[in-house]
Amino acid sequence: MRSKIIFIFVLIAIFVIGLNSAVYPQAKYPNKPIQLIVGYGAGGAQDIFWRGIKDDLEKNLKVPISVINKPGAAGALAADFVANSKNDGYTVLGVSTSTKTVIPAVDPKAVSDHHVIALVFRTPLALVAKSESNFKSLKDIINYAREKPGVLTCATQGIQAESYFDLQIISQAAGVKITHVPNPNPTDAIANVLGGHVDLYLGTLTSTLPLYKGGKLWVLGITAERRLPDNPDVPTFAEQGFPQANLDLHAGLWGPKDLPQEVFTAWQGVLKVVLGNPDMQATLRKRIMYVDLEVDREKIDKYIKEQYERVSQIAIKEGIRLK
Repeated sequence: MRSKIIFIFVLIAIFVIGLNSAVYPQAKYPNKPIQLIVGYGAGGAQDIFWRGIKDDLEKNLKVPISVINKPGAAGALAADFVANSKNDGYTVLGVSTSTKTVIPAVDPKAVSDHHVIALVFRTPLALVAKSESNFKSLKDIINYAREKPGVLTCATQGIQAESYFDLQIISQAAGVKITHVPNPNPTDAIANVLGGHVDLYLGTLTSTLPLYKGGKLWVLGITAERRLPDNPDVPTFAEQGFPQANLDLHAGLWGPKDLPQEVFTAWQGVLKVVLGNPDMQATLRKRIMYVDLEVDREKIDKYIKEQYERVSQIAIKEGIRLK
């Protein structure tokens, strides 16, 4: 008798749970806090961008978002972390396209096992020197490097970053040797230039422009086709004879493999709203970040393939491509 009563209660419980599920369906994505992992240190363009739009993302997604910095290996450490996270959309990655272009071009085995949710913004890279130095143009750098091969030092975020390849493009085209100094953290790299420990730094204009405006750094050139309307005094590599040095930072939002379609739909929708706001676009432009939102999978794949093939050729020529 006791077992029958228990059995009846179990049936009732199952019925009630089923009824509640029918009446109150499970909330759609997202319905809990999201971790947005940034593959670079504080103060870099990616960090500034995602923290700058975080409040608007939260407002539209209606859940808290934690921006967490996980720098190292030009975004590869953060990429691995997110690749091994649960593919439910609650751990996503803000990172450069280098995780799918530069990194596998250097190490073909390091294929990024992610899905690109969207490409979001671009920002030019800038070659800078300490203002007190004698270097005021790219020509000054090249002339010095020709007179003293290998003496000049230039920091980038490492051989797995776009900045390293722009440095090699310029060096190869000019026929000079500039000693590369890997430094993953932009803040540290800039501090080393200001302290006289490194001659040059090639990184995002976003992270260096405030110090240029403040008279601490001098911008020798940027990866842009033409001068920027908001900063017309900053010269480009193109106008100085190096249009091929145009690998800029193209950032996107990644997720683990096999994300549910609702994650793509939610993020692509909210990014269109937030980044489509003219006021937000104006704010980002002041930070030298240009909205370049792309959610079409075919266009994204085509862009990544073209960049990968281009960088691979340089990696092979430089002898840094792993077998």
